[in-house]
Amino acid sequence: MNDLLFGLGSLFPIAGSKFIFLGRLQPSPQHSVSPEKPSGSAFSAEDWIEKREEKMARELEDLLGKVKGVGKVRVFLTLDTGPEKDFLVLESWEQDVLEETDAGGGERSQEIIRNERQVAIVSGGGGEEALVIREIQPMVRGVVIVAQGAENDRIKAQLSRAVSRVLDVPLHRVKVLPQ
Repeated sequence: MNDLLFGLGSLFPIAGSKFIFLGRLQPSPQHSVSPEKPSGSAFSAEDWIEKREEKMARELEDLLGKVKGVGKVRVFLTLDTGPEKDFLVLESWEQDVLEETDAGGGERSQEIIRNERQVAIVSGGGGEEALVIREIQPMVRGVVIVAQGAENDRIKAQLSRAVSRVLDVPLHRVKVLPQ
């Protein structure tokens, strides 16, 4: 990248030039903001993960409890991390080249390159926030299902496959136990 800038600088030996690039910045999960986050409240990534796990477990319990031959169901699942977001970053490069010639015929050239990165901000109804270009939802680490009727191998297999498909989790990360 620097070679490109220096190469372009030789095309403009005396005048400065500016370049603007679009990039992305990936924050760590604790800096990510959940779309469900109430504005103005303290809300950690751990809180978000816990609430998300509970919500997903309730939804699975409801779904799996409707399978023929299955009675009461309890689900426990764990997520790897909170959501990760990529933000639009505006990056500007400025290159100034100063060439001087002294009275004795000596020449001096000086190049100054400045780089500035800034997260793009948009104004909305709730104020200003960073412009998200992509959000990656957390991966499911594992699922345990305790269900009435899971003594039957056919039902156990149905429950395992259903959870595997719904959550896109490999079967070895899903464990079904009889109640």
